[in-house]
Amino acid sequence: FGLPAWTIQPAGTRFDPPIEVRMLNNTALPPGSRTPVIQWDHDLGQYTAMGYATVSEDGSQLITEAGSGISKAGWGGGCIYFAGATASSGDGPLPPCGPPVPCKACQKPGTSGNCPSCIAKTMQDVNFTITQPSTNGTVELPSVNANEKLMEITVQGLLNETEVTYKIEVDKLIERVGRDQARPPNIGSRQCKSTCQATTKVKDGKITVYPNDCADGGLASTAKMIITGSAKLEVEACGVRKQSITFNSKNLNPSFVDVDAYIDSIERNSEYARVLKKIACHEPSPHKAHFKRDGLPILNFSRDGGFGIMQVTDEAQTSCKSVWQWRSNIDEGNKIFKQKMNAARSTLVQEATRRLNTDGADVKEIPARSGIFFYGNGGPPLAACLGRTRQNWRELVNIPGGRANFTEQQLIRETLRRYNGGREYMWQLNNPNEAQDCSNGNWVQRPAVFFTNINYVNAVLDCTN
Repeated sequence: FGLPAWTIQPAGTRFDPPIEVRMLNNTALPPGSRTPVIQWDHDLGQYTAMGYATVSEDGSQLITEAGSGISKAGWGGGCIYFAGATASSGDGPLPPCGPPVPCKACQKPGTSGNCPSCIAKTMQDVNFTITQPSTNGTVELPSVNANEKLMEITVQGLLNETEVTYKIEVDKLIERVGRDQARPPNIGSRQCKSTCQATTKVKDGKITVYPNDCADGGLASTAKMIITGSAKLEVEACGVRKQSITFNSKNLNPSFVDVDAYIDSIERNSEYARVLKKIACHEPSPHKAHFKRDGLPILNFSRDGGFGIMQVTDEAQTSCKSVWQWRSNIDEGNKIFKQKMNAARSTLVQEATRRLNTDGADVKEIPARSGIFFYGNGGPPLAACLGRTRQNWRELVNIPGGRANFTEQQLIRETLRRYNGGREYMWQLNNPNEAQDCSNGNWVQRPAVFFTNINYVNAVLDCTN
């Protein structure tokens, strides 16, 4: 029950008829309303019902009704919380009040039957304002993990633990207008959207936004982030009142430490992870950056139209994630790196691919398409050697540790060249005109590039933060 209204001693004293009791109406019940009254029964060792009290006309007092009141010495008061007790009166059994449950932030005191209770607040009870998230008009959004704080929304007029639902939406058009009018036609403008929404509670006047609140809405959506742009914020409190404002959002770049740590987390091969970090260092300007100073993704307006920290061009054509999320951009860059490494390994075989003439009699070796290599009228020397020796080139390059196989560093250099476009190595026989063993030679650097930097591989491997 509420605060004790009286105590009478000694225990065991009885009163017949029951004593009328007048108590202050501390719970602000309306005049004329009735509420159970309880007293401590020393014989039973529990609270028992002793009848009803009615609120006086002026609302100041609770007065026990005829037949109700103190029947045994002890202490007692008005029944605000009364679990399980029953009693008899002229009106029959008294209903029990519920267990003590304080009103929540979205509730207010009320009555249910004869017991005080908590009822939902109405729109008139809920008034609040949203404070502009930034004094300079722009909210700078750090690069954080999915379960870390992205930003805070400050609200005034709401109690702690008030249940709220917030929603933040940003639409941003990335313009792809560059100097190179010959770039592929599928590289154009891209409309991307981020939507963050969650039901949470106010803590010290603030609502915390987490990346996990930002859902994946498909190819045109970015998950787990708020993108740079004009953001619309709407907050609904207690499900009855909404307020909204707009603000400018701006993405900040991850730290070098965060970039390196993420690459280490997705690539177990330490040497490949080292090279990926070098790509992330070299590709964007400034090093290991995904966003420009204005918070928009770094774009390459040349022919390939690369995006972000790894300057990816594949997945970025169909999804906004690689455009805006630096982690997704690195994921895509790593995928492209592995694809190019597989292509680099195939270079070993493609250097000379065996093909039969239509009559099947004459065996010749011809090169696969290999960049802008030109061998002249005599054809490639390797083809002539294989034709003369009848050796199988595929078998030669697959000999573990064999001279015709790539070293680890040669494989990485070939992969990097292909990441940017082109080929790095060609096979050179030690004695092309008289060789009796076509594996007697070396892979030599003869970069074949397509509209790219011939010094790209060295520039990547030499890059430092």
